[in-house]
Amino acid sequence: MADKTNQIIKAAVDVFIEKGYNATTQDIARKAQVAEVTLFRKFTNKQNLFLTAIQLTIDEYFNMQERQEQTDEPLEKILTLWFTERSQILIKNRALVKMLLSESLMGNLPEHMNFPVIFYHQLLKQLKPFEQDVHIEHMARSWVGYFISTVVLGTTSEAIDVEHIFIRPFVKGGCS
Repeated sequence: MADKTNQIIKAAVDVFIEKGYNATTQDIARKAQVAEVTLFRKFTNKQNLFLTAIQLTIDEYFNMQERQEQTDEPLEKILTLWFTERSQILIKNRALVKMLLSESLMGNLPEHMNFPVIFYHQLLKQLKPFEQDVHIEHMARSWVGYFISTVVLGTTSEAIDVEHIFIRPFVKGGCS
C-alpha cells in the first residue's frame, strides 16, 4: 500500500513540475498508472495531494542534516562547503524550485509552503551552531537571495569567490 502511495507522490511531483498546480488529477493518475479514484481515496482532493507531495519532496531534497562531525577545518571552509552543497541541490532541482516559486507568487500555495521562507528557516536552523561566530540571519538572507536568483535566472558562476562574498562578510569580528 505504501508503494502505491509513493508511486502516486512521485508521479504527482513530476506532473506538477511539468504543468504546475493546473495539472489535473487525470494527468497524475495516468502518470502513476492508477485509477483516478485511487488518488481521491488516498488524498481526498488535488490540493491535499499537491501539498503532501510537495512537502515530502521539500523535506527530502532541501532539509539537509547538520554536520555533527568535529573538524579542524576553518569556519570559512566549512561554511563554503555548506554553501556549495546547497547550491548544487537547488541547481539539480531547478525545475521543482521554479515551479514552487511560480505557484507561491500566484497564490496557489499556503504560507507554510512558501519555498523561500522554508529554505530561509532551514538555513537558520542549520547555521544555529555557528551563531556565536556568524551573523546567521544576514548570512541566510544572502544565501537565499543568491540561490533563488541562480535558479530563476538559470545562471551560475563557477568563478565567484564564495568565501569572500557569502561567508567572510558575515563572520563576527572578521576572518577566523
